[in-house]
Amino acid sequence: REGGTSAGSWDAYYINPQGKRLRSRQEVARQLGLSSNESVPRPVAAARARSIGANEGWLRQGKVEGLPLRLDSGCVVEALGTVLPEPPYSGKFAVYPVGFRSSWMDVEDGTCYINEIVDSEEAMGPVFRVSVEREGSEAEEVIAEGLDPMEAWARVQHPRAHEWFAGC
Repeated sequence: REGGTSAGSWDAYYINPQGKRLRSRQEVARQLGLSSNESVPRPVAAARARSIGANEGWLRQGKVEGLPLRLDSGCVVEALGTVLPEPPYSGKFAVYPVGFRSSWMDVEDGTCYINEIVDSEEAMGPVFRVSVEREGSEAEEVIAEGLDPMEAWARVQHPRAHEWFAGC
């Protein structure tokens, strides 16, 4: 946003496969047939969403159509992951899908930064991992981990790390 009391903030929208812009999680829930007044256990809601997604053609053979997805920021969303119903993975304000993976290529030095959410029994919840794949190398090197995405990206020793975190 460029003006008003919310200047400098961002608006987030969800776009369904038909291109309709949904402005809130409540609109997404309504689109999926989940009433915000209805109390549904998480596993039931997840099963209902998968079923609707498959019927609407959003899922093909268990995979989301349209991935990898290249964002305007240069970030590439490679996998959306799986939302687990336990509290460390989803809550009132955030969802941390295990298996989520995105990447961003630093065109100046050819380094690919990989951002992913992994399951950790040791941490008893999700761990946010940042890895690099350097030009000419096929192996990924873990350079930072944290219990939230900001903690992981704060450990990345690069002047543009904050910009990449915001873009992915």
